[in-house]
Amino acid sequence: MGNASPPSISDLRKLVNIISNSVDKIEEGYTAHAAPLPTLATTEPTLSSVAFEPDVLKATAALTAACTQLQHTVQPQTTQIFHCATGHFLSSSMSVAIQAHVTEALRSAGDKGLHVRDIAKYSNVHPEKLARCLRMLATHYIFREVAPDVFANNRLSVQLDTGKDAELLRTQEPHEWFEGTNGRAAICYYITGFQYDVAGKLPETILDPATADSSSITDAAVTRVTGEKRGMFEWLMQPEQTKYRSVFNNAMVGVEMYNFPGFVLHDEIGWETLPKGSVVVDVAGGVGTHSLIVARAHPHLRVVVEDLPATIDQAKAYWNLHLPEAVSDGRVDFTEYDFFQPNPIKGAAVYFCRQTIHNWPDKEAIQILRQMSDAADAHSRIVITGHVILFACPEAKSSEWSVPPAPEPLLANYGAASRTAYVTDMIMMGTFHSGQRTGEQYAGLIRQAGLKIDKIVGDYENGGLLHILCSKA
Repeated sequence: MGNASPPSISDLRKLVNIISNSVDKIEEGYTAHAAPLPTLATTEPTLSSVAFEPDVLKATAALTAACTQLQHTVQPQTTQIFHCATGHFLSSSMSVAIQAHVTEALRSAGDKGLHVRDIAKYSNVHPEKLARCLRMLATHYIFREVAPDVFANNRLSVQLDTGKDAELLRTQEPHEWFEGTNGRAAICYYITGFQYDVAGKLPETILDPATADSSSITDAAVTRVTGEKRGMFEWLMQPEQTKYRSVFNNAMVGVEMYNFPGFVLHDEIGWETLPKGSVVVDVAGGVGTHSLIVARAHPHLRVVVEDLPATIDQAKAYWNLHLPEAVSDGRVDFTEYDFFQPNPIKGAAVYFCRQTIHNWPDKEAIQILRQMSDAADAHSRIVITGHVILFACPEAKSSEWSVPPAPEPLLANYGAASRTAYVTDMIMMGTFHSGQRTGEQYAGLIRQAGLKIDKIVGDYENGGLLHILCSKA
């Protein structure tokens, strides 16, 4: 026949067993800490710390992968492929909800919710159209429809809360909505708006003979959105993009929502073992979101935030707002720096490079890593943080890089549980003509930059970030 055999009942039963065993482990974890299990209806914006315990994280990945694989196995394939093809309407509905300030409008309404007529008054949206967008979201477990046309927040929708009053937001411009926030609404606004447009231009960029074989950032899909033959960062630095640069920088603060709390403080990095006054260089650190977490937890360290001039100005404001004592005590310095040039800070204890390499093709990525390698001494730690792409099939073990595959019959990379890594890979392709890399690709770049991998730590099962801990070769 030539067609693959259909999944056997035993495969379905294996998936059910994975689900059952994973729920047992999750319940055990929460019970051991006397913590309430998560519910859809909660409006608590943060998960219990139990959710990030290693055993619970791993069980969550297996549960997510198995549930999704089971659904895709048994639901009619015509339905599944249609749902995949129409996923962009979920993004556009979320964009409407953010710009209509729905989450903020619902904050004080609690479980009883608000009628869509009352929600719509905070923007120019028609109540009936808003209701349809919110019902689309509620059908995907974002918001709750508690009565016909009456909506309330839930555990997903509260992630879109700027923390500001809806009445204030209606008087502000979009770039003002996210100032002084945790950035979670900003990253979703950025993805459902600007990146929505980039995704729409990706097919023609990939298929156009003029750009099909290019890896130049000036040929990336984003240039078809901006209308300029500039790389994304060069475009953002133009004076006329000041407002959108603010949105982007606040969105990068919100990237932290994808990580488990305290990931930057991972024990394996050894922040607490560094002598007092040790220098930590946050290379291309943006406003210094993550080095600020380090500085707050380890005040014995001195931080240097490095980035381009326009971003450094915003970084100073960010630190003065969130950790002013570090500024006044001289525990943080701000340095204008182009990471293709020699790093002015030599022999630092740690060079921390977070989610930067994925913005650049291999040649430029090696240059960035080489500048850190040249600046480091024999005692320096180089921490490269990013998503790593795992194959959806089993792969051969590497002496430098290998992670255990998911249990059968799950996809080897934990399938839907690891989706974040693959979504961000597509964002990088559309925006920078670059992408996330496989373990072997990372290892190759690191070798060529004169570094060696000492250890790899992180939550690969859930598509989370990994810390690649390196030193001079």
